[in-house]
Amino acid sequence: NKSRECDGAVFFAEPTATDVCSDNIVTCDPPSGSRLEPGVHTIRSTATDACGNTSTCSFVLTVLPHLRVAFESGHGDDDVITFKAGSKIPFKVKLYDGDGRDVTKKLAARVTVTLDMTLRRSTGSGASEFVADLPEQFKGVGLPGGVMVLSGGSFQYNLDTTGYPAGTAKNNLFIRGTASVEFKDAPGMVAGKETAKLESK
Repeated sequence: NKSRECDGAVFFAEPTATDVCSDNIVTCDPPSGSRLEPGVHTIRSTATDACGNTSTCSFVLTVLPHLRVAFESGHGDDDVITFKAGSKIPFKVKLYDGDGRDVTKKLAARVTVTLDMTLRRSTGSGASEFVADLPEQFKGVGLPGGVMVLSGGSFQYNLDTTGYPAGTAKNNLFIRGTASVEFKDAPGMVAGKETAKLESK
């Protein structure tokens, strides 16, 4: 049995066909909206005109898996990280597939995991608004641009909070860290993300 997160409905733009004599009906096998597992799938399309003439073509569709990103050491949505501005915070995350298996090492060469830091203002009822982008600087472990690196079975980034605002724990401001993962062969398409809430002393 596959979990619902491991496969799902996949939608794609269906091919079109033109004919000087009549309109065409184009069908795809499997059709757009089918449930497809992660992997490479060949989609076969057939165009049929009013006279029964047909033409076929095919294309390859790669379905990427949705990944669950999980902070280690309690750095998740329900926990608040309290820190002193200017200190180092070691963030570590693991990646899990739809069946809950740890795929961090297995996918390490295929993915990019980044950490993005923002200052936000609480607006009530759990909602918040963006205030400012904060720099992602690292001490020892990490790469420019907030890129996390594989270290000891986890993606890690030692965040340097030098220059971060102090005292957010005393007002309605807070800092959000977002770890997101993208496949290198599909840049710009987020395969999973997780957030952490931080309060500065």
